[in-house]
Amino acid sequence: MRNFKTVLFSLVFIFVNSLMFGQALETSRVQVQLSGTSTIHDWVMNSYHGDFSGTLEGKEIRDAKFVMKAEDLHSSRRGMDANAYRALNTEKYPNITFETSKLRNGVVDGKLTINNVTKNIQIPLAIQKTKGFYLVKGQTELNMSDYNITPPTFYNTIKTGDQVSISFYLILKEAK
Repeated sequence: MRNFKTVLFSLVFIFVNSLMFGQALETSRVQVQLSGTSTIHDWVMNSYHGDFSGTLEGKEIRDAKFVMKAEDLHSSRRGMDANAYRALNTEKYPNITFETSKLRNGVVDGKLTINNVTKNIQIPLAIQKTKGFYLVKGQTELNMSDYNITPPTFYNTIKTGDQVSISFYLILKEAK
C-alpha cells in the first residue's frame, strides 16, 4: 500500500508540475531559407539544421530560443557560400540566434543576433498543433547592413542587394 501511495503521489506531482511549468519543446525538423537579389540573378540559401528550446504554456511557447550555425546555410554554388560566410564573419561569430519571451500566432517581438549584432525585430508567425507536433512558420525581411554585413560581391562586378528575406519552418516536439 505504501508503494502505491508513493507512485500515486509521484504521478500527481509530475502532472501538476507539467501544468504549472509547461512542457519543454525541442527541434524535430528545421528549414530556414535566406533569399535575395543580385545584379545578375536572384539567389537562395537553405539550412536544415538548428536547435530550438522553449516551454509550451497554454497556447504560447515561452522563453523560445532558436540557434543555427550560419555555415549550415548552403546554396547551389560553393563560391557563393564562401563569400556569404566571409560577409557573415562566421569564423568569429558562427551562430545566428533568435530569442523571444513568447511565441504565439500573430506578430512576435524578439531579438535576432547575426554577426554579433542584436536587433529587435517583429516576425509574423503561424503556429499549428498537429498530431502531437507544433508547426511554426514565419517570414520576415531585413537589411544586411543593419547587422554590419556588407552585401557580398563576386569578382567585383556581381553585387548582391542589401535586403534579404528569411523564411522558416520548424516542427517542434515535446522534449524527453
